[in-house]
Amino acid sequence: MKTRLRYYTIAVCTALIFLFGGGYYITTKTLWSKAASVSAYKNEIISANYIKQFAQIMFNSYQNSRDNILLLQTFFIQKEGEVDFIEFIEQSARSQGLEVSISTVSVDSPKNINMYGMEYFILDFTVKGSWSQVFNFSRMLQVLPYAHNLQSVNLIREGANENDISKPGTWKGVYTIKVLKKK
Repeated sequence: MKTRLRYYTIAVCTALIFLFGGGYYITTKTLWSKAASVSAYKNEIISANYIKQFAQIMFNSYQNSRDNILLLQTFFIQKEGEVDFIEFIEQSARSQGLEVSISTVSVDSPKNINMYGMEYFILDFTVKGSWSQVFNFSRMLQVLPYAHNLQSVNLIREGANENDISKPGTWKGVYTIKVLKKK
């Protein structure tokens, strides 16, 4: 009887070990599956958080740069803004007390800036007035709020007093200016 009881005990213990082992296996597998799901969800949240932080940084960078971007956009003559630029030059000359006349207006589109949607607006004009007016206007042209290049500047003394420097005369400034313009 003792041997039978021993076999029953061993059988029951073996069955319990398999039962607990199977339960442990199923529980562990379920926990690992849930842990993997939680980990994947956590990684998605972390990834989304990084994306959100990156988007916020980019937005803040844009907000900080917006004034500079707007300033840079005014650095060029806007599309179809040639008339405004000519009026700006004329108004600037008249504010110095100068007579102004526009000679020629042209556009140049070299390949190196054409691919960026830009071209050159070329303006030839003349101003007349006293030496100080013409000279001050010439200095003002050097600091225009545009991407420009003064191609030529000629200051010419006119009138009856050409040889007598002590007497005031009329001066003429002849300019060719090249300004970047959006197409």
